[in-house]
Formats: sequence, structure tokens, C-alpha cells
Amino acid sequence: MTRLIPGKTKVDVELFRGVTLGDLAVAGVGAAMLIFVLISSLPYKLVICIAVAMIAALLLIRIDEEANYVAILHILSHFSYDRRYAKRYSDQMLLDRNSENSDELAFQAVFQKETLDSPAQEGEDAQQLAADAKDAAARRQNMDRLVPFTAFEESCIVYGDKEYYGAVIEIDPVEFRFFSEHRRRNSIENGLGRILRAVDAKYSTNIVMLERPIRYEGYLQKEYDKLDALQRSYENGMLDEEETKARVEVEYDRINELLSLCSNNKVVTGFYYLVLFESDRRQLELQVGNALALLAQGEMTVRRLDNKELAVFLKYTNALDFDENEIDRIAPEDYARWAKPETVDIKARRVEINHIVTHNFRVVNYPALVGDAWLAGVMSIPGTKVVVKAKPMDRQKAIRSIDRSLMELRGQWSATGVDSRRMEIETHLATLQELLSMLQSDSESLLEVNVFVTAYDITATRNDPKIVQPPLSLLPTVADMKKTVRRAWQESGFRLANMEFDQMEAFIGSQVNGFDPMARQGRGIPSNTIAASIRGSMRISPMRAA
Repeated sequence: MTRLIPGKTKVDVELFRGVTLGDLAVAGVGAAMLIFVLISSLPYKLVICIAVAMIAALLLIRIDEEANYVAILHILSHFSYDRRYAKRYSDQMLLDRNSENSDELAFQAVFQKETLDSPAQEGEDAQQLAADAKDAAARRQNMDRLVPFTAFEESCIVYGDKEYYGAVIEIDPVEFRFFSEHRRRNSIENGLGRILRAVDAKYSTNIVMLERPIRYEGYLQKEYDKLDALQRSYENGMLDEEETKARVEVEYDRINELLSLCSNNKVVTGFYYLVLFESDRRQLELQVGNALALLAQGEMTVRRLDNKELAVFLKYTNALDFDENEIDRIAPEDYARWAKPETVDIKARRVEINHIVTHNFRVVNYPALVGDAWLAGVMSIPGTKVVVKAKPMDRQKAIRSIDRSLMELRGQWSATGVDSRRMEIETHLATLQELLSMLQSDSESLLEVNVFVTAYDITATRNDPKIVQPPLSLLPTVADMKKTVRRAWQESGFRLANMEFDQMEAFIGSQVNGFDPMARQGRGIPSNTIAASIRGSMRISPMRAA
């Protein structure tokens, strides 16, 4: 089924062809400075005027559809942030139950831990030693300032000082392509679509795809149970010795294979989650209960995560290389501390999480028409995490915004004589008009959507001697990870922004929380189109089918 992704519902007002209000403001400031210099008694006035005119012109030049003065504002904003963070208590400290130590010693221990975690070998080169020393001497802010969740209570994530709560629903994989069109429409429009239309407009609902290993311990226990059953059958005389021996050998082959999958040869695949937020926990419980019922009616197998599972889930949102069985050795009051990343270093073009290079993107352009599961292919790229943040828009405000945008686009169409530009505007007009018709019929609602993509680049990490090297990793070794991800999304009709000097916003947007730092730049997308984005992207695994 074909679904609509309209053009931007908030079109910048152009006073002249390609000239916005922001451009006019910058040009006005430049003109005022020129006049001030001309009427002043400054020496070399002509030289200063030429310099001011050149600077103003450079600021107004557009690179990749964005004026240079906007890029400079992003650069200044980037350097105004604290960009290095570490959590006060390391995972090892929590495992060793050493959290009673003094806060200052505990905070410093995270830096001493690097020599334990990094794959140090004899003869380690001087560059790596220098990287270790530099990282140990770095001043870092407390991770609590960057990652806002503070506790887990009654299967809810607590953010801040109980400012709001989050609940996570895991959606099990299914071969959605085998559904008939009627079953697909019912699952999408009456399932996730209705959930999205009912969420609180104060917070951004999260749809999360992240990679984590499949747990085979349950299957392993079943094989051990079969061994016990064979032993009982032999003791009761139901099986002779030769037959018992043959069956036991088969069981041990299966057990050894499962033990391998549980340890050295873990199978990493994508898992899908829906995260809902509310400021009132009772209201959240009602919303989650309704969501579980609607998804079940849509023939989806879902379950809500409990406190321990929430901690593991949040841990996987920033890391892959850890043993999730560690949670059994963590005190419940320490779950939130354990779930946070050890270190985060925000650079101009990347973010280093636990000393692993990550490339962070935001989708800024979409295809106009998509089918069901339109995020299926791009969500399955190995080594990536995708977070879709959707915040409801007031229907009347959305209609007024679309009306203004339609008027502006018609003016731009009349003002340009370039055929390619006219065709682009005509397509934009057509999608907004169709969206307006859908909203006025009360059969749809509009949500402000941002899609954040995080690519974990273990190859770039290993090739950079200035980074403290993490231990052995389950992450895929993909050459040119950044280019590979951009190309894959581009081939599917999307365009990704590199978020240069906006990596802080990209990191916050890619976290599981109810806040979208780029909400004002989001794309207005109908609820059913968002609901259809992942419904067919889930591929069932034979070992998960039991």
C-alpha cells in the first residue's frame, strides 16, 4: 500500500527569490556596519568597508541549503557545551559492590579502569600510551547531566526527579510480508496508528531499533531437560543402551552448538521497541495497557519490559560489548548507574561512546510516496541504531501552518521561471494539499518526526591511535562505515545530515527519552505512515520462533 510523506509543512518565507528573513537580517546588519564605517573618522575606511562587505557576503552564501551564518551559530553553540562526560561509578565498581567508597575516589576510578578494559599488550606503542595518559588526565562532567534517567520503578523509567516516566514495549519479530493487505491495514492503522494518535503531545514517542545478541539460554535449558528425560527413559527400560547413547550424542552436539552461540559466536540482530512517556505514572499505565491491547489486536506479539529488562535495554542503546548477565549481580538501586555509558566524548563530527567512534545522522529529506515497511531496509544495516521520535501536532495549528505554507509555495512558484524548481514546488504543493485533505477529514493526525541514526564504527576506532582502545567487540568491521550508511539511505530515497557541530543534539536525540532537540526542524508525517515504517521490517529468526 502506498503512503504519503508530505513535503515540509513549515516553509521558510522568501521575501525575494531565495532570500529569507534571516538573510535579510544579516544583510541589514552588514549594511548598518558599512554606513557606520563610512560616516566615522576611522582610518582606512575603504579597506574596512571592503572587508565588512566580503564577510557579509560569505555569511550569506549557502552550502548544502544552509547559509554560512547558520553554520557559524552551530559552531559557536558546539563550543559552548561541556563535551566530555563520565559516569561517577564504573560498572566494575558496581559489580564489586564498592559504591560505598567516597564520591571523589569513585569518580576517578573510571579513568583508572581503562588499563583493565583496553586490550593492552606487551610493546604497546607510544601513541596508545599517550592516548591512555591523555584520557586519564581529561576533566569530565558527571554523566547524570547528559543522560537523564535516574531510576526504575514498577516497570517504568524515571527521568530526572520524577519529572516524567517512560515505559518500553518490545515488539517480537514477524514475517509481516505474509499478511494480506487487509491484515496489514488493520495492524498498522488500528494498531500502532491509533497508539500514535493518542500519545501525549508534551513528549516525543520513541520507536527504537537496536542491535543486541539473541539469548539462547532458554533453548540450552530445554536441551539439558531432554538429557534428563533420556536418562529417566533409560532407567525405566524404555530405551536400550545403544539407542540412549546415540540420542545423547545428538543432544551434546546441540548443547555444544548452543553454548557456542551463548559465548564466543553470539548472533547479533535487530530488536524493536515502542517507548511511551507521561508525566503521570497512572496515566502512563493506562496508555501502556491500551497500547498492548491494540498491538495484540493487530496480530503482533508484544510484552512490556520490567525493571531489570529496562536496565539491559538502555545499556544496549549505547553499547553492545558487555555481558547482560551482569545485571544479576547489580543491586536494583544501581540499575540506572549501570545502564549509563561509561564515557561520552562529543566531537565536532562524531561522538565517542565508551571509546568507540560513532557517526550520528538525522534524516532531513524523505521520498514523497512510500510503501509499508518503508524503513525496513535501512533499519537492517549492521552496526547501526535507529531512533524515530514522533511528537503530536495540534490539528488546528497544523492546518494553519499548511495553509501558510501553501500560500508561500504558490508565491515562490509564480516568482521563479526555472522549470526544475517549478516541478519541485508543484510536487511539494500536491503532497501538502493531499495532507490537508486527510487532516480535514479527521481520519488522520500529524506528528512532528525526526529520525536519528547512529553508526558504530569499530574499524575507525581501531585505526585511530589517539583513542583508548576498547576490548574485543561484537560490532561488525565495515570499511568506510559513514559512507556505507549514507549511501544505503540515499539509495532508498532519504537524505542524511552529517550533523557537523550538532553532535550534541544528535546524541541527545538518539537517546531514549521524551525530548527531541530538533523538534522544530522535524518533518510533519501522518500517524499511519509512521506506523507503517517498521511493521514489515521485522524478520523472524528460526531460533526465536519457538
